[in-house]
Amino acid sequence: MLGPHLYRLFRTEVVNAAEFTEAGAVTRILRLDREIPLSYIYADEGYGTIQIEAIRKIAMVNNNVALAKKVVPINMASKQEVYDPLTRKRVKKAMKPFMVDNASRVVESRRILLPDIEDDKVGVVGQMREYTIIRRSPTGQPVFSANNEDMLTAFMLALLGFAREYSELTKVNTSDTISVSKEGGIAGRTRRNVDPRWESSSDRIDLSEHGVRKRQPMFMELVERMGLPYEYTTDRRPEELRPVGPAVVPYEQSMRGTRNIGGFKGYNKPSRRSF
Repeated sequence: MLGPHLYRLFRTEVVNAAEFTEAGAVTRILRLDREIPLSYIYADEGYGTIQIEAIRKIAMVNNNVALAKKVVPINMASKQEVYDPLTRKRVKKAMKPFMVDNASRVVESRRILLPDIEDDKVGVVGQMREYTIIRRSPTGQPVFSANNEDMLTAFMLALLGFAREYSELTKVNTSDTISVSKEGGIAGRTRRNVDPRWESSSDRIDLSEHGVRKRQPMFMELVERMGLPYEYTTDRRPEELRPVGPAVVPYEQSMRGTRNIGGFKGYNKPSRRSF
């Protein structure tokens, strides 16, 4: 049982040079689609243009629209839009470096299970070892080695399909319009679910019934040791709406004026905070 966000290479199909014809490759892909419940079929547009068009044509002739939509050609010279969570904008990245980086992150984070049989020169693991950057283009893009990389390219295309179809970085739902809620938008939903602090709620839970101890007024002991008057109110209304009387004296009111305590001179301006 695989954990979340883990991948497993469970089957490989190799088409040799003698079988690599339009009819041979298309027949193999159609057979795999019947045997395996494929969600998408990713293909390198540069090497499989004829096969891609043939599969789509066969699918449409047989009224199999679902198969035609499964085929996703990838142009390695194109750009991939990616959502940048830092800037909250969509940025375009070169397709092939993005595909290679995506596969590298999956392998380096140990989120892929590879069979031992692939640890061979012509296997996926062997081709990983030989896949290198041979130079940089004038625009700074990496140019990768083109020898012994067919299996690896198919592997990276499969992981690219997962990133493009299911990743949050590439699948960001956006809208050009903003709908107005009949409930009054955010303010209406807030007013319905959140009670103002000066109003009581009949549904409020009494935490003392669940063994939760009531917190004592903040700084009460400190103020008493300093010999200063201190009053604590449970009135939840804002200070300007509270009735001020002899029974309820806000802490700020008791501190108004100038006091000299141990060389400290302050509280010329009343604080707005209630304790």
